[in-house]
Amino acid sequence: MSRREKGTGGMAALWMQRWCIVLAGFFLSVMIPYMSTLLWSGQVAVRNGELSYSGDLVVAEGKEMDAENFLILVLARQIDGSAPPGAKEAQAVAARTNLYKTMEEAQCNQADDLGIEYDSLSEMKNRWGEEFSQIYQSYEAAVSATAGEVLTCDGQLIDAKYHKA
Repeated sequence: MSRREKGTGGMAALWMQRWCIVLAGFFLSVMIPYMSTLLWSGQVAVRNGELSYSGDLVVAEGKEMDAENFLILVLARQIDGSAPPGAKEAQAVAARTNLYKTMEEAQCNQADDLGIEYDSLSEMKNRWGEEFSQIYQSYEAAVSATAGEVLTCDGQLIDAKYHKA
């Protein structure tokens, strides 16, 4: 092997090593603050094997669940499964606003005491049959896409009135 060929191979290895260092540095500079923020703010966590967004708990169907997971049950009652994703997302924001405002005013997290109507998982499974997973995931996607979003006026949660046609 000539000196020139040896130098080229060394340059490629050096370039690759530098590129890996740059990528690792970028990844760490983005991911460490991101994960720290999520852990500190309580916006995403795993509780009892379920993804938790808010850290706020609601007791429904005899078990504690994250408010964001409870919103899926609320949406199933409020908006049809065939509604477009944007409509489900808008309704998720309104429903979340009402949920948090009601919880704040009632100083309670028992779904039945809050007066917010929701469908149980068994009701949804009976209604949708084989389509249950697909429809449930569409509600879950709407809640996830708007996680934590609420409607406020002057820093206060609004009374987001809802009427099902």
